[in-house]
Amino acid sequence: MKSALPFLVLALCLSLISSETSAQTDFKFEHLTTEQGLSNNMIWSICQDREGFMWFGTLDGLNRYDGYTFKIFRADPRDPEHTLQHNIISAIHEDRAGRLWVATLGGGLHQVDKRTGNVTSYRIDPTRVNVWNVMFSIHEDHQGILWIGASIGIVRFDPRTKQYTLYPSPSEEAIGHIVEDAAGQLWAGTGKQLLRFDRQTGQYTVFPTNYLGQSFDFRSFYITHDSMAWVGTAKSGIFQMNPRQPGQFTPYRPKNDTINKTSSNNVLYESGGYLWVGTSEGLQRIDQRTNQVVTYQANPELPNRLIENTVRAIYRDRSGTLWVGTASGLNKVIAHPKRFNAYQVLPTLTAIRRNENNISTVLEDHTGTVWIGNAGTFTTGDFQSGLFRYDTKRKLAEHIPANLANPNGLLSEAVRFLYEDRT
Repeated sequence: MKSALPFLVLALCLSLISSETSAQTDFKFEHLTTEQGLSNNMIWSICQDREGFMWFGTLDGLNRYDGYTFKIFRADPRDPEHTLQHNIISAIHEDRAGRLWVATLGGGLHQVDKRTGNVTSYRIDPTRVNVWNVMFSIHEDHQGILWIGASIGIVRFDPRTKQYTLYPSPSEEAIGHIVEDAAGQLWAGTGKQLLRFDRQTGQYTVFPTNYLGQSFDFRSFYITHDSMAWVGTAKSGIFQMNPRQPGQFTPYRPKNDTINKTSSNNVLYESGGYLWVGTSEGLQRIDQRTNQVVTYQANPELPNRLIENTVRAIYRDRSGTLWVGTASGLNKVIAHPKRFNAYQVLPTLTAIRRNENNISTVLEDHTGTVWIGNAGTFTTGDFQSGLFRYDTKRKLAEHIPANLANPNGLLSEAVRFLYEDRT
């Protein structure tokens, strides 16, 4: 058993910004549109795969972005077996096995081979037009099953057997979003109903969406890390609900600014302690700790603002970049400028150099584990050089020592390069 060495410490070295307020006002959005190679400016969905590629679903095709250029996937009647069946891409999801799934508004579910670019279609009843193939969202549960919000209900898809099971909603209305709470229960929303779905029995429990006798229209649904459910509506603002008390909706009232009740709250997305709200009148950020709201809107006279106010997709990638999809293209911004943090093998807050802190290489693997290589070939007391596996959640480092006696062991403490291959 390798010992965990809790000696990597967090040391604040330098503040990049004078205050959080200045960071909010200094957001500078970069824009990506058809002028940069995007297939269509209407953005419906965003996803980053484990290789780091960004995928964007648009009104006219699927786009893969490598940071420089776009590769576009569209339906091709000359090659129907290996291309999309529909060009409106409503949802993109990479599952735990690294498979990329794409839902469309009429062509059903697809799997994209990221290596070859070939697309495999899994349409429901491919011999005829079927309304179940109009799909809006994809959720993967802890067993790897895909749950899909469709035009008249919920679709269960098993990636291993490639089999569908269909569950019409009680009113046969469209299911826009499917989320899972901490207890493993699935929730979904239609225009006028909140639904709790029992995966064992296939039964729905219906909770009318109303507050003080006034009904409201669902637009988005999200359960945050603290198990609070947030509901975005068409023109009634945002509501909160405790999943343990379903159907009891409370209007969200921030301390400052306003949640515009005349707009449509199209999407809710949590990132870094903030809840981001995509509306028809701009992007809003809710600080769940302080109950403060900041609004970002387009301004033709200021080129670094949002390109357009109708926000339909929000996604934060692993580098911390926030991607905002609108009706007129993509926006990208570093959403949470951070201070410098020092992670040291041998803690020191002085200017004295320590050989143990001579880091030669750093790698974050696909699981989020950070690997650190130290080029030294020495030991100093209890502190060792070489290869370290660092757990960012627990703030613990584990030394992987060299072992010349073991043919399968690390042969040297001098680690200068790290690389993770596709397997």
